Order: sequence, then structure tokens, then C-alpha cells
Amino acid sequence: MTLIISRKEVESVLTMKDSIAVTEIAFTELANGKVNMPQRSVIPIQDHNGTFLAMPAYIGGELDALGLKLVTVYPNNPSKHQLPTILGTLQLCNQCTGEVIAIMDAGYLTAVRTGAASGVATKYLARENSTTCTVFGAGAQARKQIEAINLVRPIDKVLVIDISPEASQIFADDMSKILNISVMTTGC
Repeated sequence: MTLIISRKEVESVLTMKDSIAVTEIAFTELANGKVNMPQRSVIPIQDHNGTFLAMPAYIGGELDALGLKLVTVYPNNPSKHQLPTILGTLQLCNQCTGEVIAIMDAGYLTAVRTGAASGVATKYLARENSTTCTVFGAGAQARKQIEAINLVRPIDKVLVIDISPEASQIFADDMSKILNISVMTTGC
């Protein structure tokens, strides 16, 4: 029987620390040639100012996972429909049989995975004594990027740049409280 996992359930079990560790393994498997990940399919939905993305992947080696992530990007969703800009669903399959074993919300998962990739990149590319970072954008993915970076470096100051001064300020206020660090807006 296929397990259906809600966003709330994903949020309750998916930690950034674990996501960074698994993302690092996935990047290693990719570098070792154990990943089959075709270029994502992109379908513009011009009539509704949206984009539909399909991303299948098989990761061999240590993770041995098979899945398909479907993501939609609709910039007008927040103002017109009170929905997030990015929505997603992940279909996880048994890698040995192809049977669908889980279908889960991937909106939060996408933000965490993006953040985790930033965490891995920061771990290997940023100076170990880095204490300041800048993030472009003040959405859900930016929040998770700062969370991940803060786990791998002793960040004490974040600059946020966004086209919306209001979004930047809300981001700065929220992230300052959540991470107990200085988050400041800067003009663009």
C-alpha cells in the first residue's frame, strides 16, 4: 500500500542537519557516477504564468533511491490564490521493483533540499572563519539556506536582498529571532 505523507508530516521528521548529511552523500554518489538524473522537463504554462517541472532520478550506491519530483512554480499564487509560489509532490518508488511506496508533499522538501545544498557548498567552499553571508531573496528557500549555512559556519550576520522591502524586513525579523543572529535588509 502506498504511503501518503503530508507536508506537516514531512516537516515533523525532516531536519536540516540530516538533510545536509544526505545531500553530501548524494553529491558524492553523483561524482562517482552512481546517479542517473536526466535533465528536468520544463513545461511553461503561459496562460496562467506558471511552470511545471518533472525531475526523475535514481541514486545508486549508499542511498539506493528512485523517485520523481513534480514541482510547479506560479509567481501569482500568493496574491491571487493564497498559495505558495512553489508547490511540489515527490513519488518515491521501490528501487528493486518500481512499486510506488510513498507520495509526499515536496514543497517543504524542496526548500530544505535547496538549503542543504547551500550548506554542503558552504562547508567545502567558504572559509572556515566566515561569519557573514548574503542571501538573495526572502522566500522559503532563503530561510532554509540561512538555516543550513548557520549549521556549518559560525554565522553571526546575514544580509538579505529582495525586490520587496516588506518581504526583506519580515525575513530579517523572523530569521533574527529563529536563529538568534543579526539579519539585516539591504537595498537592491
